[in-house]
Amino acid sequence: MILELSEITQKLSAKIDLNEEKIEKFTKKLQDFFDILENRIEIADKTEILEILSMLTTFKENFISKSKWEALVLRSLEIIRQNLHDSIYHPFSTYSGIGHVAFILNQLYEKNPNIKRFLYSVNELLSANLQRYLRDSQIPELSTINNFEFIYGLSGALRYTLDFDDDENMHSISSQIVEVLLKRLHPKSIDGHIIPGWYYYPSPIELESLNESAKNGVLNYGLSHGIAGPLMTLSLAYNKGICIAGLKESIDNIFIEYYKASYRVDDVIHWAGSISINQYLGQEKIDTIPRRMSWCYGSIGILRAMYLASIYMSNEENRFFAVNELVKIAKMEPNDYQLSMPIICHGFAGTASIMAEMYIDTENDVFQNMAKKQIIKCVDYIIGADYLYEEENSKRKVELFCYLEGYSGILQTIQSFLKCGDNVHKKRIIII
Repeated sequence: MILELSEITQKLSAKIDLNEEKIEKFTKKLQDFFDILENRIEIADKTEILEILSMLTTFKENFISKSKWEALVLRSLEIIRQNLHDSIYHPFSTYSGIGHVAFILNQLYEKNPNIKRFLYSVNELLSANLQRYLRDSQIPELSTINNFEFIYGLSGALRYTLDFDDDENMHSISSQIVEVLLKRLHPKSIDGHIIPGWYYYPSPIELESLNESAKNGVLNYGLSHGIAGPLMTLSLAYNKGICIAGLKESIDNIFIEYYKASYRVDDVIHWAGSISINQYLGQEKIDTIPRRMSWCYGSIGILRAMYLASIYMSNEENRFFAVNELVKIAKMEPNDYQLSMPIICHGFAGTASIMAEMYIDTENDVFQNMAKKQIIKCVDYIIGADYLYEEENSKRKVELFCYLEGYSGILQTIQSFLKCGDNVHKKRIIII
């Protein structure tokens, strides 16, 4: 056994009322996962090794052997350092990029200050890459791609740099990102119509799930790839004192667009994930159907971003709106969320994370109750999982080491809920 799990066992019983049989099965699955993790390090790809390091950091206190933990962390760091040397990471993305590396190292730094030099060298690399990209941001092609989103775009990098606002270089980078985002989001005229500047031309893969007219441009309202990311990060920048002309107006305009684009089904608010320019102009119909209550594109993720933005902007009207709508969603039956997977992206873990954060912020029990229900679903899924069988037989529904779509994300979500603590991924998925 690698882990000592008495604390987790106690909290599984106290916080989510699991019986002894389920607790025993869950803790065995957790031990099994770390056995796989130990053997995976040498063959992990560039993203998996980051998730492995994050798991090691999250569960540090549960390791029986400190020297064992240190050895696994050291080997993971060596592999990441080599990956950086080989330039295989995206220049700044917070998913499979230098931004991702920086977030994970910053998480580890809080528990192991000895990596300070390594972390700061990665921060310098990230800064240099961002400056290079920002210099090229005036290239016309960049004004029609989705470079503002937070997974692969600038708002994700901005969320990271804003945590270093006492660093002169990082503060400068944050200000530059805000300036570029404001230019990117500035309204544009298309065929005599004023369109929000955050329209973009979708990739061929994205087009497969959209209507024919989407090839002429789309507006994306989601949290994962849409305008919710910039809404939250720009508001945080404003709150941290980055005062650039047009910033507040741009944030206000995004809120207005969210109000305009919303619709209700049985008094529950929804947004279409992406809509075409024709749909935005009212030339084509939008399906006003109940949609999945997921972190990535669902109302729950969008409303969390709106809630945080309203806090950062000290806008009580927008804050009241977001909380009120989230309360309605928290009172729904879990089956009406249309979720079938345990993952962060569009599953139980993502919903649980947001509901748990809303409880921490508001102390409204309705959020804690729903978070608990979703966590129980996550635990039940883990108990029934066969990690290696799925992989060996090409039946992988849930990745092993992927925060958004994998077991590592689910397990860290459960651990965070039990400890009522933060993990770096909550910032990386911008729910705090």
